[in-house]
Amino acid sequence: MSLPRWMLPVAAGVAGLAIGIVVPRGTEGVSPPVPRAEPGAPGSTAATPAATFTLDDVRRVVREELLARDGDRASPAARPGVAEEAGAPAPAQAAAAVRAAATLDAAIVRHAWTEADSDALREDFNGMSAEQRAEWLRQYAVAVNQGRLVPESERGPL
Repeated sequence: MSLPRWMLPVAAGVAGLAIGIVVPRGTEGVSPPVPRAEPGAPGSTAATPAATFTLDDVRRVVREELLARDGDRASPAARPGVAEEAGAPAPAQAAAAVRAAATLDAAIVRHAWTEADSDALREDFNGMSAEQRAEWLRQYAVAVNQGRLVPESERGPL
């Protein structure tokens, strides 16, 4: 008897939930919650109800944390492949990105991502920079999540 494909992820999720409920969580290394003063209350320095963060603030903090974590490692220029990707993409990378975008656009117009699309994308995808690949994958994911693109291939976009 063959089980449906969806059965394994559902069973894994249920098992994870059960383990999360049964296994007690340790509290060592966890600081107690800090009481927050209401804005305008005596002793409060908060002038607004909540701090607002922009996307740039989040990016800055993430960069700082990554730099602090990697501080003892080699500089980016010393790591292979990082120095080349720091600048503008090469003309070959730009051309590959344009062809990959055209493949995605054509699939969105057809409302389907097929094995042929995956085959056509493979060489162009490998020819793009890491940043271009990430942006292409983001656009693919957005199109799928919005229902503008339906994957018909079992192996995904590549």
